[in-house]
Parts: sequence; structure tokens; C-alpha cells
Amino acid sequence: MERKKSKPGRETALMNLRTHCNPQKLWHEYKVGIMRVSREATQARWKEITIIRKQAKKEIKKAEKNLQDCVTREEENCQKTLSQKKKLLSNLKEESRDARSNMKEAKWFRVNEKLSKLWFSQNKSHMAGPIIDSLLNPTLNIETKNPTEMLEIAKDYHSHLQSKPLMNDS
Repeated sequence: MERKKSKPGRETALMNLRTHCNPQKLWHEYKVGIMRVSREATQARWKEITIIRKQAKKEIKKAEKNLQDCVTREEENCQKTLSQKKKLLSNLKEESRDARSNMKEAKWFRVNEKLSKLWFSQNKSHMAGPIIDSLLNPTLNIETKNPTEMLEIAKDYHSHLQSKPLMNDS
């Protein structure tokens, strides 16, 4: 574009460049793609979890029935099987709870990522006021960094500014 500074067609070339290589547009398309893939993966995982959960519930019922019908020698094995199935079910519930939490966070980021007046006011850089490291004592002509001495110098200076000026005949 630098070579076409004064040549005709610069405006159209610039417009073409902006429409094809717009970074904001490319970033938006990238984010939309990520969200679509994420949504599809989440839906697929939800289906898997639902199927596994239904199977685990059936197996738990079956293990409970076997526990009631089993002989005392086999009771320990039935208890182990039942506890394994219940642990699998609780792990699935925990995974779905974590997924819901992650979805809430993702929604919060998606909604609050928009550049708004509130976003700019929260994220603008605040300039700190000027920091005074030291003051010059006018009576002794010595620079001091001691805060109490600096306070005394400032107090004397401002009291001098606010005092009545000396009156003379003129």
C-alpha cells in the first residue's frame, strides 16, 4: 500500500485489503468456529454420559438384587460390585456438575467479552498522580527525603501562601 500512495486505485485496493484481511473479522470467525466445535463436543459427551448413567443405574439395580439373593459367601463380591457401580455413577454426576460450571464460565466470558462502555471503564489504565520523592528546605537549602520534614516544609509553604501580605505605605 505504501507504493500506491499517490497512484489511482489506492482506495479500492485498500478496501479490498480490509475486506479480505480484516483481523477483527478473522478473529470473530475463529471464535465462532471454536464455539461451534465446543458445542458439538459437549453435546456428544452429554449423550455418552446419559447412556453410561442409564447403564450404571440398571447395573446398580441388578447388583442390589443379586446382593439380596446371594449366599453369604458371595455377599462380599456383590458388595464390591455394587460399590464400584455407585462410584461410577457418582463420578458421572461430578463430571456433569463440572461441565455445567465450565459452561457458566464460558457463557460469562462470551457475554462479557463485548467491548462496551462498562468494559472500557473497568479496563482503562489509571495514571498515578505525580510522586514527590523529596523537597528542598528553603531556609537551609538542603534537599530532604524524610516524610515528616517534607510535611513540615509543605505546611510552612502553604501557610506562607495563605497568610496576609505585609502592608507598606505604597
